[in-house]
Amino acid sequence: MAKSNYKSKQPATNKVHYRHPSKTSCILCGSKLECIGTTQRQLISLQEKTKVAIQIRRCVNKTCSNHKANLKPLAYQHQIVFGSSYGIDVYGLIGHMRLAKRQTIPEIHQELRRGYAHIEIGERHVENIMNQISLCIELSGKNAVHLQEYFSDQSGLILSIDGVEPEKGHSILYIVREVISGKILFAHYATYTDAEHLKNEILLPLQQTLQQASLAVLGWIADKELSIGKAVQEVFKGVPFQHCQSHFLAAMKKPLTKEDTQLGKAIKKNSVKSSQ
Repeated sequence: MAKSNYKSKQPATNKVHYRHPSKTSCILCGSKLECIGTTQRQLISLQEKTKVAIQIRRCVNKTCSNHKANLKPLAYQHQIVFGSSYGIDVYGLIGHMRLAKRQTIPEIHQELRRGYAHIEIGERHVENIMNQISLCIELSGKNAVHLQEYFSDQSGLILSIDGVEPEKGHSILYIVREVISGKILFAHYATYTDAEHLKNEILLPLQQTLQQASLAVLGWIADKELSIGKAVQEVFKGVPFQHCQSHFLAAMKKPLTKEDTQLGKAIKKNSVKSSQ
């Protein structure tokens, strides 16, 4: 019989029991919550793989909608992403690697394997998680009430838009970020990168949400991609627009680095000839 290549998964290294506080009452009607059982599952965080037991309660008031609900402790709910065995901290790390550090999906997968041996995850699953994160960001960027509360202490927003290097066979991921706070307002995979599509798919929906939230845009920053500049200045007319200084300096550096390398090689070559 041929030997199977299937690799058995690592067992959980810890056990945690999540319970409701003893005097918890129903948030809808104030009645007592009764325990109706316990469920178990595995939860994979950045620290370890844990076998968790979750206490389930329901409202004793039969007329309350929470009487038919399976109520789980908040301490447990704060650790999870619904429908996933990976903790919210794993989602956060993957999002940070992709959106902030601009790593590709294969790079993220390899780093997780190197740094977190207990996180047994495939490259396709990393991509699926990133798609979920992008969707959540896009939906949160359309929530005017949330944005109004989040930026209540700011007199206005300074926004940046940039395209993240696409995965092989994928569209470019455009990210709109508020510069002062660092908050991502919008993330969208654009099939086309011309000004018209950027306007309709990103800038116009964002403008509508910001208007609903009564948030003023004080300025825009972007790299020197002509379609982005054109789209921003057409939608946000009169708002100051500036090319990103980091991109500008990086572009200035390229020819200097090339000339410096060539100069170093020439000096080294001449030094060798002189010594001979």
